[in-house]
Amino acid sequence: VVMGRPPSDKIDPDGIDFYEKLEGMRVALKDFQVVGPKTRYGEIWGVVDGGREATFINSIGGITISDGDFNPERMQIDDDISRLGGSYFPDPKMGDKLGDMIGVLSYDYGNYEVLPAEAPSVVTPSTFQPKITTTLRGTADALTVATVNVLNLDPSDRSQLTKLGRVIAYSLQAPDIIGLQEVQDNSGSIDDGTVSADETLKALVEAIAEARGPRYGWREIDPLNDQDGGQDGGNIRVAFLFNPDRVTFVDRGRAGPEDSTDVVRRGGTIQLTLSPGRIDPTNDAFQKSRKPLAGEFRFKGE
Repeated sequence: VVMGRPPSDKIDPDGIDFYEKLEGMRVALKDFQVVGPKTRYGEIWGVVDGGREATFINSIGGITISDGDFNPERMQIDDDISRLGGSYFPDPKMGDKLGDMIGVLSYDYGNYEVLPAEAPSVVTPSTFQPKITTTLRGTADALTVATVNVLNLDPSDRSQLTKLGRVIAYSLQAPDIIGLQEVQDNSGSIDDGTVSADETLKALVEAIAEARGPRYGWREIDPLNDQDGGQDGGNIRVAFLFNPDRVTFVDRGRAGPEDSTDVVRRGGTIQLTLSPGRIDPTNDAFQKSRKPLAGEFRFKGE
């Protein structure tokens, strides 16, 4: 089956019907164009026919979502090199063309994907050069906010700490406030009852400072042991980093892992009842999952 024309966003907005009827079949992908970086698990996303019939192919070779169109024509290529006899799997950049491929359409981890019969290669490289540094920087009248997934970080992961320090200090230009995800406790995946992450966060702050970034402050709330999902024993949580030379964190109350914060109006101002505080942490929606964290900051006295 030649997978040419992508599914219509009007008939099949998720592409499920289109792909489901082809699951398990041997398919051909013609003139496959990469529309994003390789995922952390090694898969490649792209479109067929060089994107000629895809919607919203942008000027740098990617594909842009729009209201009601989340690009169901994108296809995922699996990178299981053991199935490919150990063949080299490319690390293409956005806009690269991999030529024609043949494989079997499968489904895994919530996505339809093609299992190629042979490892693809870059046939026509893109001229796109990705930026490694943002141009956004805080000013006297504007602050910068970023979010960073630190990927199950614990104090023993020295290489990851060094990389994150450089990314935050240099690539992100030291944002004023950073929301962190996947912060593990001080003992990492060792399930020894530890819930504190002060050593993890201190190590990250030091790594940023060593990369010539600011010395950040941090706030977080330790979870109950083994109750917030993620890697066993890691007690994963979210946290805030903030540059105290730019913003002030408003500490209010002493919230525990099951205390919920709320937004109230007091004395004509809007504030949190607890800061930092978790948002509805006992709700069943967050069972065995990291709980959302709220915090109150002041910038220029506001």
